[in-house]
Amino acid sequence: MEITDILGHVWNVDCIGCAIAATTMNPPGGIIAENDSFYVHQDPEIPIIGFLIIASKRHIQSIVDLTQKEYVDFSSLLLHSRSLLSLLPNIQSITLVQEEHSTHFHLWLFPWYDWMIEKCGGKSLTHIRSIMACAKTAFNTPLQMQLILNGIECLKNAKTGNLITDE
Repeated sequence: MEITDILGHVWNVDCIGCAIAATTMNPPGGIIAENDSFYVHQDPEIPIIGFLIIASKRHIQSIVDLTQKEYVDFSSLLLHSRSLLSLLPNIQSITLVQEEHSTHFHLWLFPWYDWMIEKCGGKSLTHIRSIMACAKTAFNTPLQMQLILNGIECLKNAKTGNLITDE
């Protein structure tokens, strides 16, 4: 499939998750955090500051496909990622979304901002797709891209302590 990321780079990949894990696709701003089993990056197609994705390095579809170590790695990186998002300004809350119909296991950390509620209504899963469509048209600007890249750098450079490990 061909996708165009928020920076205008065109990628032709069979699976976005596998391409990022294999480093044949670089998400905007690069990898924010990772461990043995997962990595965290900005959503490559939706220009919302702090819209993060945690994806498995292994091509699996469901949380039930995780090994015990992968589950520990996942939960550790989820806690770390959610803590990092607390550093970004104006985020009201985060909604976690994981759908098993995707071909590659990933979890969204979807941030809620005032503008989303003003344009689309209350914080609800039913509004997320329309918010994403709105962001793709309204926030596809050089200023927004710079703000997203600045947010990514803030998260990458944050000194939040070590990841929890199973050691």
